[in-house]
Formats: sequence, structure tokens, C-alpha cells
Amino acid sequence: MQLQYDDNTQTLSLLDDSKKVNHITYELINGDANVHYVFKDTGEEIYQKVHKEAFESSEQDFTVKRLESLEKGYLLKGHFDAVSIDLDNLANVADPLRPTDISFEEEPLVKEFDRDKINKDNAEFTVKLEKAKPTTFNLNVYLDGKIFSKQSVTADIFTKIPKQTDEKLPDPATAKLNNNKTYTDMSYSYFPQMGVSTMSGKAFHQTIFDVVNNGIDEPTTEDFFNQALKYYTLDMRVRFMLAGRKQNIYIYYESDDYSEEEANSTVTSNVHINSNLGLQTVLNVTGKKGETVLVKVPQIEGYKPDKETVKAKINEDGTITTDEKVKYYLIEDDEGSGSTKPPVTTPEPNPNPTSNPNPAPNPNPDKMNGFVGTMKQYVKLYQLEKGQMKLITNKELGKHSNWKFDQTIKVNGKIYYRVATNEWVDAKTVYRYQVESGIVETKDKEFTSLVSSDAKLISNRGLGAHSSWQYDRIAYLGDNEEKYYRVATDEFIAFNDVIQK
Repeated sequence: MQLQYDDNTQTLSLLDDSKKVNHITYELINGDANVHYVFKDTGEEIYQKVHKEAFESSEQDFTVKRLESLEKGYLLKGHFDAVSIDLDNLANVADPLRPTDISFEEEPLVKEFDRDKINKDNAEFTVKLEKAKPTTFNLNVYLDGKIFSKQSVTADIFTKIPKQTDEKLPDPATAKLNNNKTYTDMSYSYFPQMGVSTMSGKAFHQTIFDVVNNGIDEPTTEDFFNQALKYYTLDMRVRFMLAGRKQNIYIYYESDDYSEEEANSTVTSNVHINSNLGLQTVLNVTGKKGETVLVKVPQIEGYKPDKETVKAKINEDGTITTDEKVKYYLIEDDEGSGSTKPPVTTPEPNPNPTSNPNPAPNPNPDKMNGFVGTMKQYVKLYQLEKGQMKLITNKELGKHSNWKFDQTIKVNGKIYYRVATNEWVDAKTVYRYQVESGIVETKDKEFTSLVSSDAKLISNRGLGAHSSWQYDRIAYLGDNEEKYYRVATDEFIAFNDVIQK
């Protein structure tokens, strides 16, 4: 082949055996590629890099460089630095002898490409960075076997754990650390092949506290959480292997007069008392095993009990029981306390408590037997007049009180329950429940949340794993009337979070 220049047209032609070649084919021998690094979850581009000589004649693919190797690791901010990660299969063990040898090295970005279609104008590629789950550290401080304070910190990989400033420890003048009880447990959401590991004892306590604390026996009140974290991080920075890891650290303090044996003999339980108005429940009675305690009889508005207290036995299995019965007498009007409010009784519960209580619009009330409980506010009463609800201004229901209803009606789109003769409550201001008692056990998770009667999360209290709790009613809370067990006056645990014993 040869080139020929035409002076008249000032053009250059390619000849093959003296014949002009009209079509020229180019082949990519080598070249650069412009790579865009983008957050997959937001689409935000954080960096771009021209990779020199990304294409070579002998290769059919190319590999991009890691942001860390480009000294751009600070741009990751909680993302995996890889081109393509199969997050569902990170648990697979490539080498059984080295189960923790997990690599995030990139596979080639383009394994096969058409050299005829790639040129200097379109050699552009995108690396999408996967969002990683953060790591979580929880510190639980116990005093005399009960939770004293909690501290939690969450941080993304490739970030620095913030300094903790609101730590709380028992007063060292009245309580001492029992570092033999210090322990931790760790679990991994991305790398379950690493197992759930635990460490405990004095040696473990010295490892995470004393060594990094210049030999001090106990954590100080300032920065003590960070003292423990320094053992697991380098300069408080979260490495990618900590992605999705959850770690709980527990330390125990004991008062000078604390006796673990005595503490184990003290129980708290609910006491059920038989009466002519049904089973009455007294919540959270406390005493020592083998003792007999006096329990105050519940007061029911409009009724007077035949005794003020009953004797109850604290049993070795942690239950508290009584053989005594109580009889309630109706207080007549001339005794100064006549009341139209229904007592807390225990007839047969609603035979179908999970059915929808919201009837279709109907000017006539429907019969429906059941119970409702008030919540943290006083509840307004209404009377039905000519198909409309009119506010009763001189009467309302008390906080955390219990009522039997026998009818329900829908007026102007709202549901009402009848709790007395022509006295109705708005269904949104109460919750339905059925009378039932029993024992439930929490499942195998560290912390089971509780809610109040208004279905709001209780942030300062929860139940431990595999702990048993006595309940006295099944409640239907919130707009969707989800099923809960009541384990204290205003503490409820979700039906799906426990196992009924």
C-alpha cells in the first residue's frame, strides 16, 4: 500500500495495488480511559481519573486503580472501594484455612470490549461505589446487676469515630468496678463466616482498658468509651473490615453493700387476686424468695373491697401468688360515691379480638362487647343526640383507667365505643384489649423494645434476651391495632417479639 498526494485537490489518498482505498479501518492499539467514581446510592460523582494506557493491544480488558491507592481514600465516606461487589456472597469462604482472608480487589471494569467502537472520544467509564452498613459499638454499664447507663456510637467505614462526651459511671465512692465480669460480643452482617465472638474476664478488661490507659485499673469518667474503642481501631478510624459489625461491651459496678446472692433471691412479679368482679392484677410486686408480703388490694371506682391487703407468697420459681379472695361491694349513691362508671371486671373477652372493629357507616349502634383502656391523657366523653356526638363537659375518663364497652358506632367518619348509658369515647383516644394472663419469653436478641399504650417507643427501657415476663392483657395498639402483651402498667411488648410460654 502507498500514499498519493494530489496537487490539484490537495488531498492524500491511500492506494492498494494502484487502486484507491475508499474505506479505512482503524484498530485501537493502546490508549487512555477516563473513569468516573460515583456513589451508587445518590449518583453523585466524587472523583474522576484518567487512567494512562488503560488499553493495550495484547489485552481485552483493563483494571482501574483503587481510590485508596490514588491517595483518595477520604472520598469514600462509608462506601466500599470496589467496582463490583457481590454483597450477598461475601460470606463465602474461598480458602477454609484462611476464612478471614477477604479481598475487595477490583475485577476488570470491562472484560470484553469492541475495539471498533471505542475511540478517544468515548473511552469513558463509571465506577459505582457501594454503600456499606456502618459499624456500631454499644457500651452497657451495670450497677448491682441492673442497667445504669448506655452509650452507643455508630460510624461509617473510612471515617473517624467521634469523641464521646456524655459518659455516665456510678459514683466511685459508693460503687466498685468488678472487672472480672467485663465482657463483649461481636457479630458481622457482611462477614458471618467470622462468627459471633465473645471475650470476658479480667484479662479481657485489662486488654481493652488498662493497656491503653497506662495501667489504670478502672476507666475514668472522661473518654472511657474511647479507651475501649482504641483497641479495635487504628487512630479511631474505621477500616472496611468493620463494615456492618456490631459490638456490645458490658462492664459491671457493685455497691459496697451489694450481695449477688441476695440480689438473685429478690424477684419482681405481678400478683393476681380472685374477686367477685373477676381477676384483679397488682403489677410489679417485689420481695425475696420464701417470704410472705402484704399486697394492696386494687381499688375500683364505685366499689369498696372487703379488705385492704392480702398475703402473698414469693415462690422459688419467681412467681408471687395468693390464696385469698376479695369481695367488692357496690357503693350506693347515699354513701357519697354513686357512679355510673363501669368497674374493671373480667368477663369473657371479645371472642374475636383480631377482627376489624370499625363498622360501616350506620346510624344505629352495633353490639360489640370488649374492653378499652385510656392512655396518658384524660379522655373526653360524648353523648349521642339525633345522630351526632355532643361533648359532655362535666365528666371525663381518668388516665390509665379501664372500661367495659357494649356498643360501637360510626358518626361522621369516627368510631365511638359506649362505656356507659349514652356515654361514648372516641376510639382514637383509647385502645382495645382483652383480658388474658400468662407468661411470654423474649427471643434471642440482645434488646427487645417496649412501647407505651399510645404505641410510642420507650427509649430508656427494654427487655433482655431469653427473659420471662408475666402479662395481664392482650392489647391492640396504634392506628393499625397491632397485637401487644402488657407487662407493666404502661409497658407493652409486641406479639412477634416474644414466645408465649
